[in-house]
Amino acid sequence: VAGERRYRAAKFLGLSEIPAVQKKLSDEEAQEIQVIENLQRSGLHPLEEAEGYKSLMEKHGLTPEDVAAKVGKSKTYVYSRLKLLSLCPAARTLFLKGTLTPSVALLFARIPDAKLQAHVLKEILESCEEGEVPSHSSVSRHIQENYMTRLDSAPFDTKDAELFSKAGACTTCPKRTGNQKELFQDIQRADVCTDICCFKEKQERAWALRAKAAKEKGMSVIEGEEASKICSYGYINRTSGYVDLNAKRYDDKKQRTWRQIVRNFLPPLTLVRTSEGKVFELTREKELLESLKKAGVKIREEDSPTSTNDDYRKQA
Repeated sequence: VAGERRYRAAKFLGLSEIPAVQKKLSDEEAQEIQVIENLQRSGLHPLEEAEGYKSLMEKHGLTPEDVAAKVGKSKTYVYSRLKLLSLCPAARTLFLKGTLTPSVALLFARIPDAKLQAHVLKEILESCEEGEVPSHSSVSRHIQENYMTRLDSAPFDTKDAELFSKAGACTTCPKRTGNQKELFQDIQRADVCTDICCFKEKQERAWALRAKAAKEKGMSVIEGEEASKICSYGYINRTSGYVDLNAKRYDDKKQRTWRQIVRNFLPPLTLVRTSEGKVFELTREKELLESLKKAGVKIREEDSPTSTNDDYRKQA
């Protein structure tokens, strides 16, 4: 079942006896031992190792934890090896050639979408000097900064399993770093989405629902180029004539927002979505001034709503 190389080596050395264990095994047990024995070979490529682990799981109904116990490895090690099987063809080829180290290959394998993997791989290779091997730190930084997103700032309910039923809720998704700690030990935050494609899909769906609801309430909805004229880099342009109701009035001792100040005399609202995906509920300055009058709030010309935008920008 196992030990053929040791047996041949013993014969070559002229040994007359060798230590051995005799057992009664079923075909399934014998096959399992053979796979585990094969995984102990020196010079085994990580992808071959991963295929062996996968074979154990599929043919013998083992979990990654079971495999880890049988081969004498940690759970994190086995999970990481298995994840390498998710590499896109281009990354797999470079990994087999030795262009990518196991740790760097794992960074690519953690990107859920194969097409996006290939795209990120191309970006990384184009940024490297000729013959340079991508470093773990540079690849990790690039992926975290451009292809991972914090869920605590998501413009949708991360607990909503119906927003994108194919993906389910973010809180229970395996692509959330906190739900696969064995694979994302290098990511300090647990509430990080590693599937930027799914995140953007949910963002679009949430916006469509919010825009529809706003229109049904009679609100204006602005996006695209027109929105860019009103908002730049996520902030309200002072000359746009619009005011963010959630901005604080800088000269107010209680540091209240305009929404809190007008209270029951809320002016007509406009929903604006920037090119970065940020959404603001705005109102025109002249309409806010009318609401302030109705609320009995006196305001000097130098303290007009638009004069707070610079201060609001500094606070932000």
